[in-house]
Amino acid sequence: MNPEDIFSELFGRRRQQQQRGPRPGSDVQLGLKLEFMDAIRGAKVPVSFMGTTNCSKCEESPGCAPGTNPATCPACGGTGQEAVNSGFFQFMNMCGKCRGKGTFITSPCGDCGGSARVSEQREVIVSIPAGVDTGTNIRLLNQGEPGETKGAARGHLYVELQVMGHPYFKRKGIDIHVERPISLSKAVLGGDIRIESLDGEEILNMVPGIQPGQRHILPRKGAVKLNAGNRGDFVVHFKVRVPKQLTPRQQELMEEFATIEE
Repeated sequence: MNPEDIFSELFGRRRQQQQRGPRPGSDVQLGLKLEFMDAIRGAKVPVSFMGTTNCSKCEESPGCAPGTNPATCPACGGTGQEAVNSGFFQFMNMCGKCRGKGTFITSPCGDCGGSARVSEQREVIVSIPAGVDTGTNIRLLNQGEPGETKGAARGHLYVELQVMGHPYFKRKGIDIHVERPISLSKAVLGGDIRIESLDGEEILNMVPGIQPGQRHILPRKGAVKLNAGNRGDFVVHFKVRVPKQLTPRQQELMEEFATIEE
C-alpha cells in the first residue's frame, strides 16, 4: 500500500466515524397510476402499502424478549469497533459481530424475532400538484421505514407516477391536442364549432374553407407547467368527414357544385 492510499484510508475512516449517529430508516419507493385529469388539475390521492413499524411488545428494549436486555458484544467489548492492522498503522473499523451497536440480542422478542419491526398496512395521502406527468417522483418526508435505533428518523417515501391516457385529450409536454371531426359542409362554409377543452366548452368561430388537418390553437389553454404556473397551448386538429353515400338531393347538389367549380 502506497502512502497516498494509507492517508486516504486513514482520513476516510475518520470521516465515517465522525458521521456516525442515529441512522434514519430506509426509503420506500412506490408506483401510482394516476388519472389523466388528476395529473392536469392536481389531486389528493390515498395510497396504501405494506410497511413496517416499531414492535410495541419490545418497545422498552428493542428486539429483546420482555424482561431481557441486549448483552455486551464479546468481540468489541461494547465499543462497536474493532482494530484492523494495515502495515505500520492500526485502524478502527465497525465491529462485524454487532455491526457497530456494541451489543447483541441473546433472547429475541417473540413477535418480531429480534428485528424490532413488525409489518403493518399503511395509508398516506399523496398531494399531487397540477402538471405532473409520467415519471414524476413525489417525495413524502419521513414516511418510509423506521430508523434502526431509538430517536432515528424514518426514511422517506417516494411515489413515482404513471399518468393514464385519455380518450379525447392527447398530451405532448404541456400542450394538449384534440382531433375534431367536422362535416364537409362545415369545412366549406365555416361557422361556429363547439369543442370540449380542459376548462369546459369552447366555441370556435371558423372562417370558410377549413382544410383537412388544419390546426386551430388556443393559447395558454393547455396543461400547467409543473412548479411554474404557466400553461401550454390547446391545439385543435380538424378532420373533415367526407360522406361515403349521398342522398339523391345531395348527389344533385354536388354535381351542380362540380359544374360551377369547373
